[in-house]
Order: sequence, then C-alpha cells, then structure tokens
Amino acid sequence: MNTEYEVAGACKTDLPAITGLLRANSAARGGGLFGEYDIGKVTCLAFEKGAQAVVAKKQDRVVGVLFSKSPSTDQPAIIEAMLSAYRPAGPFYIYGPVCVAQDQRGAGLLALLYSGIEKFREGEEAVLFIRNDNLASIRAHEKLQMRRASQFQYGGYDYYVYRGAPSSMCDTPRKTR
Repeated sequence: MNTEYEVAGACKTDLPAITGLLRANSAARGGGLFGEYDIGKVTCLAFEKGAQAVVAKKQDRVVGVLFSKSPSTDQPAIIEAMLSAYRPAGPFYIYGPVCVAQDQRGAGLLALLYSGIEKFREGEEAVLFIRNDNLASIRAHEKLQMRRASQFQYGGYDYYVYRGAPSSMCDTPRKTR
C-alpha cells in the first residue's frame, strides 16, 4: 500500500473533521468509541489546559486523531477508577481517546499517531484503559509495545489499564510512505 500520511498537532480548523470522525466511529453508530462527541467536547479534549491532540491526514482529510491530557484534580470518574488501579510513580499522561477512520485501519496509523503524541509528551508515560472485550484495540496497543498494568471495573464493564514506556523520542518521522 503506497499511501502518505501527515501527522501533526491538531489545529482549531481541524475541529469539524475530528468531530465528524469521532461521531462516525461512536458506539451509537456501531463503532468502539463510547460517549457523545460534539464540537464543544472535542474542543475541550484537544485544547483545554494540559491537553494535546495529534491528527493524521491523508490528502488533507483527517483520518486519525489521538488525544492526551495531563492528570488533574478534575477528571471523569472512569479516569479516577483507572488511576486507582494503576498510577505511575513518575510523570505520565492520560492517553486517549484515539480514533482511526474505518477505511484506514491496518495501515500502521495508530503507531504514527502514538509517535506524534510522544513528541509533545517526552519523558512521560502513557496510561490508558481498554474495555476487556475490545480485542482489536488490545492487539493494536500491544503491537505498540504497550503492556497491561492492571485492571478495573466501571459501570458494569471490565477494563484493562495499559501503559507505554516514557518517551525519549527525538527524531520520529512526521510523514510515512
């Protein structure tokens, strides 16, 4: 497959496309993302204090997004549950949500997004949760060398906590062919 992606920090002009991508992959539409994603929520996920998002574009179309956030005292209950199960001793960030367009899956885009976010989160450990029945996401994150650190229950579901090693990335390519 000879495709080219550009991975960069999200811009406010990307918000409508990011919102559309998240909505198209929501659980309500048969996808794996839980929750509602309106442009206000997406703006907070990408641009509130301590947040950083990266997007992947193919021919100027947003085909992937990965959000991250520094831990804070005002976090959703599911994040608190995750951090009660596993909290790194050193610097860390909350990884996710992440979304890749259906027609771009299997092309290595998750690895590019993760490399992209690591540029902004150098020296910090990624911490994320995955519902234990989301086998595709588990496999994809384990391919990134992320490891299961713990597990927890929330809202009647079982989740795994995954961790990525702290990054010391210097020269990760921003484009791939």
